[in-house]
Amino acid sequence: MSDASDSAIVRLFLADHVVADASQKLNILGGNVQIITWDVRTGMSSPFALLVIITFDHDQARETPAVEVVLENEAGDPVALPSLAPGGDPQYVRMGSAAPVEEPSFRGIYVPRRIIKPRQQIVMAFPNGLPLAVGQAYIWRVRIDQETRDDWTETFYVPGPHPGTVVG
Repeated sequence: MSDASDSAIVRLFLADHVVADASQKLNILGGNVQIITWDVRTGMSSPFALLVIITFDHDQARETPAVEVVLENEAGDPVALPSLAPGGDPQYVRMGSAAPVEEPSFRGIYVPRRIIKPRQQIVMAFPNGLPLAVGQAYIWRVRIDQETRDDWTETFYVPGPHPGTVVG
């Protein structure tokens, strides 16, 4: 396990809408989502966003960990979306980055060093939804330097239409 992944605290949140402003302050609407509905007209899920906040120990400042966020199915396999091009390769729902961990700085405000831990924020927005299968659970998983933990995940469910009343 790398020093960065060993020290990391990872939090994931699903919401209807997430935006980070220029100062990285978050605006979250409809937070704590666990069910993402499906639109029978479009064959797509409802719009949603994923927020990932990773906090590192102070010693990780100036390090550049590899961070990956991937959508998995219940079996733990990466979710592939159909290719837009005929005969094209499927596209996996994932994001990877290798951004340096920065010491926090607050413009115009003095905060002593090593008081507030460095962090990275990732916002992934899906304003048109995703073509997910109904009746399935999905898992967002974070990996840092190819390492992951069970608590670095967030599960959601895409329900199908209500089965209706059973008579007989």
